[in-house]
Amino acid sequence: MTTRSVLRACTAFFCLSSSFLLLASDALGQDALPPPSSGATAAVPAPAEAPRAPVVDPAFAVGFSGTAGVDFLFGRAQFNEELRRHGYEDLGVATGAFGLRASGFIHGWELSFAPKWKYWNGADDPSRGPTFSGVSLYMEAAYDLLSQQVFTFAPTIGFGWSQSSVCVRGSPEDVPSNRGPMFSQVLDHPGKESCLETEAVVMRGGFVLGLAIESDMSTGGGTVFVNLRPTFEWPLQSSRYTVEYTDLPAFSGPHMPHPGFGLVYETGIVFGGGRR
Repeated sequence: MTTRSVLRACTAFFCLSSSFLLLASDALGQDALPPPSSGATAAVPAPAEAPRAPVVDPAFAVGFSGTAGVDFLFGRAQFNEELRRHGYEDLGVATGAFGLRASGFIHGWELSFAPKWKYWNGADDPSRGPTFSGVSLYMEAAYDLLSQQVFTFAPTIGFGWSQSSVCVRGSPEDVPSNRGPMFSQVLDHPGKESCLETEAVVMRGGFVLGLAIESDMSTGGGTVFVNLRPTFEWPLQSSRYTVEYTDLPAFSGPHMPHPGFGLVYETGIVFGGGRR
């Protein structure tokens, strides 16, 4: 074997040895790595849940209710004197009162719209007894002095419009008279029926005593409540008399009796989170 052959053999052996050492080194390096964990992988923190928007505004609520009660008529003396002078019975002291109310509540305040109807017919003789009826529309504000949901005590003040009517009946054969004041003419000759009407701008004030069935109103569920509403009314300006369904001009007469004090029971439901 020549020297060149020996060198070639050594070179090949060296290359093979180097390759083997490199492969062995790689294998040992892999063995040095820690084995993969056989247990569950580490828990990844869950993203924080976004805060839920409130179902309702905690400061605002709306309510709907019905009312029933009695209104006591003030200023009847002069009017009843005229009725008696023309052969009619007196107007009674009180009328039935029925109404509705729609309200908004915010931070203890109540702002409401309240139509009301009034009617009385207590005459012993329907043919000679007057009937009293009326309708009114009010805008009213109240503030609850109690900071809890269950009980309510709230002074109130409101303004509105009121129409009052006194109807008298007679005979369809009545012949109208052209003598004397128009007010007296209508009472003397009402025909089958004549209704004397006036309108007034009215201020009223009072307070609310209330009780509610306690619930979590922040969820938007309804809460049932009952209220007692004593109120006083003052007509600020009244119109002259007109006769319903006629073209007679307006005329003067004794002051129309008006509801001066009312006592109303109210029941309804509130939706929302506001304090009522």
